[in-house]
Amino acid sequence: MTHKQYTEQNAISQRTAAYRFAQCGVGGYAADKELTQIEVDALAARFGGAQKAARKVAQRSVSVPVTISQIEPQQAAQYLPQIVAQKAQIVAQKEPAKTANKDGVIIFYASFANTLISIALTFCGMYMIAGLFGGGLGAMFGLFLLASVIAARNAETGDTSESALRTVLYLELGACLLHPYTFFTAFGKMGVRGEWYVLAGAAAICAAFVAVLSYNSVKLIRNYFAELNQAKLQQDEKPTR
Repeated sequence: MTHKQYTEQNAISQRTAAYRFAQCGVGGYAADKELTQIEVDALAARFGGAQKAARKVAQRSVSVPVTISQIEPQQAAQYLPQIVAQKAQIVAQKEPAKTANKDGVIIFYASFANTLISIALTFCGMYMIAGLFGGGLGAMFGLFLLASVIAARNAETGDTSESALRTVLYLELGACLLHPYTFFTAFGKMGVRGEWYVLAGAAAICAAFVAVLSYNSVKLIRNYFAELNQAKLQQDEKPTR
């Protein structure tokens, strides 16, 4: 049975399937990847098989909002505590979602900015070495790095995401070999004085700093959104009482 067949037989989304695979040690979701019998048994033992009936949403108790204008005056006092409790519950449910959204936006743009700075430094270094031809090569590097970063940020795409994350690592390591030249040349143009080996060491430290920050920015946002999705799936997987 492939991952795609499992999602079709159980009538679940790829995101839900990826969560179940992670919980049972299957690995990332890949449509054509085969599930072993042991993995199928583990999934069935924890989440049930294809014959598992869909959860009945109708069993969930639903509170119907009540307004005082709909209640007779003599009953208003009786239902007032219920109205207050409903409003408090709605506010409590919205606040964590707002906080998570704000944090996600900040993390996304900060990580994206780090990637753009890394691309700009690589472009400048290639331009310093070979002029317009080097700038063209630097632009190719930047576009490929940007595409790999976007693919690597979504941990739910399975093998594609893992491969893209490795590609980002290799690209950053390659750029790390170029950045020392960029910083060393920049030190000379800025008039920084010192022994050549001191300036070379400082350039190497700056280059390593750029590579580490850029790569870990991608991992940060990847892990952050993966954990958010897992938390939502865990909430959805809870049995209805």
